[in-house]
This record gives sequence, C-alpha cells and structure tokens, in this order.
Amino acid sequence: MKTILEFNHSEQEAAGVDLKSLHWWHTCYSLDSWLRDQIKYHDKDYEDVRDMLHELLADNQISLDDMS
Repeated sequence: MKTILEFNHSEQEAAGVDLKSLHWWHTCYSLDSWLRDQIKYHDKDYEDVRDMLHELLADNQISLDDMS
C-alpha cells in the first residue's frame, strides 16, 4: 500500500514542522526510557538527569504521555 500526499508551499512547511515535532518527541521519549532503565535495572545515578528532562518538558507544557 502506498499513500501520496500533495501540499502547497505553506502546507508543506507546516507538515515538515509536524513531522519534526514527532521526531523530537520520539527522541525525548527514548531518552527518558533509557534513563529509566539505567536507574531501575543498572543502579545508575541518573535520577537528577531524568528529573531535569521532566522539568524542562513541564516548563514548556509538554508531556511525554501526550502521544504515547
């Protein structure tokens, strides 16, 4: 199956921003998951890093739960 989307110039810019936003979310979600695993299963002391990530997300009114 193949889907083709066609956009005018302004729509193309908006679609690019939307796609980049998804990539940013996935990157932050992956980092958070990795930090959680390191803390939980490998006894690593990254809790402050994970807390800072969540604080920065909250400051920008973003939650990793929004899209999962």
